[in-house]
Amino acid sequence: MEIHYTVEDLDDEVAVPAGRFSRCLRIRGTGFTSQNVGFYVGHTDIRVETTEWYAPNVGLVKAVRKETTTSSVLPGGHYQMELESLSRK
Repeated sequence: MEIHYTVEDLDDEVAVPAGRFSRCLRIRGTGFTSQNVGFYVGHTDIRVETTEWYAPNVGLVKAVRKETTTSSVLPGGHYQMELESLSRK
């Protein structure tokens, strides 16, 4: 699946367990495909939406991904990743 990314904000703020980060880059990705995923499931449409936050001098601090389908036997899903801790030496 091809996912298209767009920069939504160059100066966002996000809070995660590792702390609050400002001046973050927020990127949104969206993708769509329509596939026959097998004889049991059949044809389904699959949509993916992602949002990611990147902090200066740190990198990725948070990512959220949501997947949806039109199939009743292939449910969508959701996950979220957050930076738990940050140690600077």
